Amino acid sequence: MRRLAATIGAALLLAGGAAEAARGFDQPIPPPAPSDPGGGRAGLEAEARAGKAEAQYRLGTFHHLGIGGPPDFAAARDWYGRAAAQRHAGAKGMLGFMALLGQGAPRDGAAAARLFREGAEGGDPMSQGNYAALLLRDDVPGLKRDPAEAVRWYQKAADSGFVAAALRLGLLKRRGELVAKDDAGARRLLERAAGFGSPDAAAELGSMLEHGEGGPKDLPGAIRLYAQAVEQGSPEGAHNLGLLYETGKGVGADPARARALYAVAAEGGIALAQHNFAVMSATGTGGPRDLTVARHWYTAAAGQGLAVAKSNLALQLLTAQGGPADPAKGVALLREAVAAGEASAKATYANLLMHGRFMPRDEAAAVPLLEDAAREGVPFGKYLLGLALADGRGVAVDEERGLTLMREAAGEGQPDAQYRLALWASAGRFGDRDDATAVAWLRKAEAQGFGPAQLMLGYHLENGLGIAADPKAAAASYRAAAEQGVTNAAYALATLHDRGLGVAQDPAEAARWYGRAAAQGHPQAMFNLADLYRQGLGVPKDLAEAHALWRRAAERGVREAVGNLGLLERQMTPEELARADQRFRQAARPGP
Repeated sequence: MRRLAATIGAALLLAGGAAEAARGFDQPIPPPAPSDPGGGRAGLEAEARAGKAEAQYRLGTFHHLGIGGPPDFAAARDWYGRAAAQRHAGAKGMLGFMALLGQGAPRDGAAAARLFREGAEGGDPMSQGNYAALLLRDDVPGLKRDPAEAVRWYQKAADSGFVAAALRLGLLKRRGELVAKDDAGARRLLERAAGFGSPDAAAELGSMLEHGEGGPKDLPGAIRLYAQAVEQGSPEGAHNLGLLYETGKGVGADPARARALYAVAAEGGIALAQHNFAVMSATGTGGPRDLTVARHWYTAAAGQGLAVAKSNLALQLLTAQGGPADPAKGVALLREAVAAGEASAKATYANLLMHGRFMPRDEAAAVPLLEDAAREGVPFGKYLLGLALADGRGVAVDEERGLTLMREAAGEGQPDAQYRLALWASAGRFGDRDDATAVAWLRKAEAQGFGPAQLMLGYHLENGLGIAADPKAAAASYRAAAEQGVTNAAYALATLHDRGLGVAQDPAEAARWYGRAAAQGHPQAMFNLADLYRQGLGVPKDLAEAHALWRRAAERGVREAVGNLGLLERQMTPEELARADQRFRQAARPGP
């Protein structure tokens, strides 16, 4: 899995709000203790009024940050101004910060740049770091963007022990942005910043240790740094540690712990963590399955531009998972993800083209997308391309390559491909019929909860095809598929309860599962359920219901139902016939 890179750069947005203007800058650092600790704020005021610049600066910080009382920006500006008049570099930097944020006066980017520069030239590390940040912008009045100069000031601030500057310069060197890529230099800077307690530096340094960048690999050290970063509130650290717990790299695999860490990182705005948490919520990995939560976090990650999240959100919107369906938005998101090069989106979009869902059918246009997805290693893309090649859909038939791709996808755990290979083996598509091989593939797909495979495995178990007959196991397999809404599985399970095969003979259970299959339009289930109503087996005797069900079955082609209707009508009163007609019409009425 990929990690979301930390954002680098200044954050002065003169057209935005104060919170936007401060993004990317460190907030003012709390002042050191007064020179007379026993005197408290009163003692500090006495020193400030006596003209001591350091005391004036510190007293300004007290007013600025609301230490010992409510914030008072006017008083803070006054005391900072007095200290700045005595060339106190830190006071100039704090005045620059107030000008940047518009605290106590309208925002003034030009004044902020001038004050930060003066503070920087006076040796104040925070001013140096903030001036460097402004130099990365091109929208500060009177200040020309100058990345090389920004790097020089970051270096000065880092050399002076300013943690935020060491972190930012380390990030720049690691990524090779604005400066030549220098992993060893980045690692040293990040070690310094992490040593001074920066959680972001700890997370970034942990990543370098994990991958052996700028020095030897040190997975235990990386884990310690990630844990340190998490304890200090770093979303990036939570995401990186979550990846390790999800994959079991260097730690015991722990999906629940991974999911909890992803949740922390997702709340912290890490797009890939939002996506990973959504995936675990959608699949019920490490906790309960919750498609609504999954949709929320896919939406959040997609909103940050993460293409794979757009692809997965599109699937939910197309299939009404976790909320209402919105095909138009789903297709639009898929197109955005495809345009961004997301391989999984290419496979999904191609699938819609192949089947003409939500767009005109165009198998020939789907094939190039599937070739891309397969080349990029997407198992679902390999499955679809293998199917297209085997059947000559949108491309010339190439059974050998189609079978190869299908086997690759199945070997990588793709359940559709495993199920398709089982179908081909059972039908003797590429040789003699081989039910044992079919069962082997069905077992793999069934273990992933793939409903069609559970149904087919139940059939093989019931009938002893490629495996010893085991009606009890067949019933369990049918039930698993039926509970996922597989209509034929509900019908098959009902027949086992009807006959007492592999389960206790139970007309009520048979009626329940026939009823579920009938509600999904299964004609034979309607026919069998009607007979239970006729006899009053497992359900109250109800000739009107039996008549309505047989009539529906007959309408769907069950010929035996036509003869049964004639016999049944001779036993029914006019009132019962009227009720039967009413129920038939209600069942035929389209739902909301």
